[in-house]
Amino acid sequence: MAGIDARLLMSTGMPTTEATNTVVGTGLLGSTRAQWNISSVSAHRLMHLPPVSTAESLVPRHPFPTVDVPDHAHYTIGIVILVVGITGMLGNFLVIYAFCRSRSLRTPANMFIINLAVTDLLMCVTQTPIFFTTSMHKRWIFGEKGCELYAFCGALFGICSMITLMAIAVDRYVVITRPLASLGVMSRRRALYILAGAWAYSMGWSLPPFFGWTLAPSIPGLSQAPRPQRCAGKKSNGL
Repeated sequence: MAGIDARLLMSTGMPTTEATNTVVGTGLLGSTRAQWNISSVSAHRLMHLPPVSTAESLVPRHPFPTVDVPDHAHYTIGIVILVVGITGMLGNFLVIYAFCRSRSLRTPANMFIINLAVTDLLMCVTQTPIFFTTSMHKRWIFGEKGCELYAFCGALFGICSMITLMAIAVDRYVVITRPLASLGVMSRRRALYILAGAWAYSMGWSLPPFFGWTLAPSIPGLSQAPRPQRCAGKKSNGL
């Protein structure tokens, strides 16, 4: 009877339960196969699929590389550098003031001392405020050009200070080991030439980074070293 009723309903055009189940099952099976059939999806459609949002992709990136440093380390180092910088400014300023006020101190040997005081004073003036401010913010805030200028001043005055110390050491060595032969050897003009050479040497090592000389050329067969990280600060909340 069920078979006869079904045939009668189908002959009159009315849907039956079995026909409905068959159609629904076929539709679900077809849609499932379409979803899992890789050949039915074109490559063009796959290339335009929306990217999957992740937690890392939603976190904004800071323009400068950062490192994870505790807050107390930033504050402690910043305060120490501030104290050292202020002390260096006062001390070197007093040395320069005494040299300018007293004619008896303007000897060729003391010219090296004055040059050392000038380089140290400029080092404290250009490095201490920026370092202290960066430590208080826990990240670099002066931009790429500020980073390059900060590094240039540190290299220029630091290298010149070291060359001046070397000149002082050589001068004192000659005076101690050859006291009679060294009389009149170091004149004011010769001291100026040595100091000019020290500044030129320091400038030669400090200027190239401004013109893109920051990485060694790639050598075939050797892996290129990664670009050095500059102007690093604290990594906070993924920044």
